[in-house]
Amino acid sequence: MTLIEHADRSYFPIIVVFALAGLIAFGLTPLVRRTMKRYGIVDRPDARRVNTRPIPRGGGIAIAVGFLAVAMPFTLLNESADWVPMPLNITPGDLFALFAGGAAAAAIGVLDDLYADAVADELDQLQVGRVVLGGTSMGGYVAMAFARRHRDRVAGLALIDTKASADTPDAAQGRRAMAAEMLREQTNAPLLDVIAPKLLGETTARERPEVVEQVRGWVNDAPPASAAFAQQAMAARPDSFDTLRDLDVPSLIVVGAEDVLTPPAESQAMAEVLSDAELRQLEGVGHLSPVEAPAEVASALDEFMSRVDG
Repeated sequence: MTLIEHADRSYFPIIVVFALAGLIAFGLTPLVRRTMKRYGIVDRPDARRVNTRPIPRGGGIAIAVGFLAVAMPFTLLNESADWVPMPLNITPGDLFALFAGGAAAAAIGVLDDLYADAVADELDQLQVGRVVLGGTSMGGYVAMAFARRHRDRVAGLALIDTKASADTPDAAQGRRAMAAEMLREQTNAPLLDVIAPKLLGETTARERPEVVEQVRGWVNDAPPASAAFAQQAMAARPDSFDTLRDLDVPSLIVVGAEDVLTPPAESQAMAEVLSDAELRQLEGVGHLSPVEAPAEVASALDEFMSRVDG
């Protein structure tokens, strides 16, 4: 009997495929990383310090290529070659879709890291070493990515209306579905219908219609492709609690009491793992605290800077 006939009773074929794919990926990763580095989308060389945890971006794509390189011949020969060690009940087209999807996921999954490294590059050009870094909403995700990749450059961290937890599977799927619709229809209508109403607190939405229109205008003016890519990136972002737990710098967390996208409970969770955190909750404010209560946010940041400098 052939291995194919025994496949339902043996793990050996699966082990063979993944072992071969792993070896190919191991060999390809340096080449992929060098190629991507040439175009400025891989880890900065000076980011590999003992207290940083850069992500090997080339590895994800190399794994996808390695799996495709092993599985594709097995699929093509499965009907005619007894020695093929794995019966794959999928077509070459299915495998190509898997490879393309894996490569896209590898790229999307490091968007926050790309932004974080862009911040580091800008600081290098300005000849700035350590900084007090802050971010609101998705900017908070970038700030946490910066802290993960360039921890020794963080003198203080301000996180405003954001969260360290990754999306739940349902939330991530919702983002991907929204992104797919935005790309297919080339419209920001899903954001305007679903996300925009949640960006502002109930108090602002009720009492300040001019702010509501301003925010809806910002959402509407964003290029659909860019907005969709941002949704996909947020769906793929990692949990950042370990990053915050490892930080030993002063931090400030600001959250609107009426924030339904990143509610106060998320801010409390971040405050509990940070070693030196101050939590400010702003009443009558939603997810965009700097827009809804700029004076209060500025005051909190000013006091925080005094604490860092002190």
